[in-house]
Amino acid sequence: LRKLEATRGAIVAQGTEGIPLLVAQLNSPDRRFFQLGLSVARELPGAEVDEAVAAELTQAAPQRADLLMYTLADRESASVPSGVVTAAAQGDKEVRIAAINLIGRRGTAAHLDALLGIATEAEAEVASAAEEALVNLPGDDVHEAIIARLTKAQSEELPVIIALIGERRIDASAALTTMLDDPQKAVRTAALAA
Repeated sequence: LRKLEATRGAIVAQGTEGIPLLVAQLNSPDRRFFQLGLSVARELPGAEVDEAVAAELTQAAPQRADLLMYTLADRESASVPSGVVTAAAQGDKEVRIAAINLIGRRGTAAHLDALLGIATEAEAEVASAAEEALVNLPGDDVHEAIIARLTKAQSEELPVIIALIGERRIDASAALTTMLDDPQKAVRTAALAA
């Protein structure tokens, strides 16, 4: 118990200098020290802590990666660390879904391409999570970015973008009307629904 308290105190006292010690706890085979790392990671401020925790996502076992993702979600951060985007793109399905959900809550228009790519994947649960994240993506510039992609989208992304326009209630009726004559049935159907 004293060793746990001393480790916690050392990490907190050092601030960003204590990040390597924090990461060591997140990699500890001892469950108590791993839990300590999760607890301290929730408390420490700063984007450096976000990035350090997110960097562990791709190398952690799925059960630990889930807990790391929840820790990131609990942090008072407005950004999405690059490790979360990486975790959303590959790896364990449950971890990917958790990462996608986090991007949906905190992401920006800069995350549109990553989410659109995931939304066109064959894995239905992962693709569905990406579609939901696209609908929830915050930011005033997201609507403009979606409309801009409408004319440049690859054929497999186009139905997703059109459905997204309908879900987000974006005014793009002129562009959608022209797509009612598209040779792809999926595009025509999505445009009509939107």
